[in-house]
Amino acid sequence: MHKHIAIITALEYLRERLGHQSFQLLDHWNGDRMAIGIASPNDANWLVYIACTDTLPSAYTAILERGSSPDDEIPYEECGSFEGLDINGLADVVSAHLQH
Repeated sequence: MHKHIAIITALEYLRERLGHQSFQLLDHWNGDRMAIGIASPNDANWLVYIACTDTLPSAYTAILERGSSPDDEIPYEECGSFEGLDINGLADVVSAHLQH
């Protein structure tokens, strides 16, 4: 996995705070070093897209998604978005969404 250190730090912190089995990696953005996807370990239809930027790597963006209805063209629909999160705020958002 070739991700920015801020993304790796976030994943390590989320595992420590929420537990090692609290999410699964579901990286639809393989070539993007500044972003990663994680999903509920029980239902991959509940996804959080986590991103940061080179200019402010400690401020995270979290886009919350859930599976859309089977007849929709797009497999996920956005159901929330947060910008400028510190690592604790990111953990709070991830925990709440993935426990749906």
